[in-house]
Amino acid sequence: MSGNTCRLYPREYASRNPDKPAVIMAESGASMSYRELDGYANRLGRLYQWLGLKTGDHVAYCLGNRLECPAVQWGAHYVGLYYTFVSTRLAAQEVGYIISDCEARVVVVSANTPSAIIDELRALPTAPRIYSLIGFLGSVT
Repeated sequence: MSGNTCRLYPREYASRNPDKPAVIMAESGASMSYRELDGYANRLGRLYQWLGLKTGDHVAYCLGNRLECPAVQWGAHYVGLYYTFVSTRLAAQEVGYIISDCEARVVVVSANTPSAIIDELRALPTAPRIYSLIGFLGSVT
């Protein structure tokens, strides 16, 4: 490994300790290994590219506390995207302001994101594409 390679990348840990837990949810005990984290992040990175996002574009997440949050963050990071996590506890207008301000081209939400937030995002002058994260290692629609 060269001296300027980031040692924090999940792929670095996955190559040495693939089955070691990378993320553990305190409440449920659910976990994701470094292999799963890196694989999920790589798949999402390729999906972002397939959607037409380019280095320097912005993606935002309105997901709540989920096992997948580190993986979606790393997926964006792997392909050079800026990313913003937005609290699901904000009012719809506040979420809309943040998404508009960061100029997110894509917003990833969860199935339980309030419809008022979705409506607010769709009403933005430059409305982002909205995708729903279905589940761990599941699909994005």
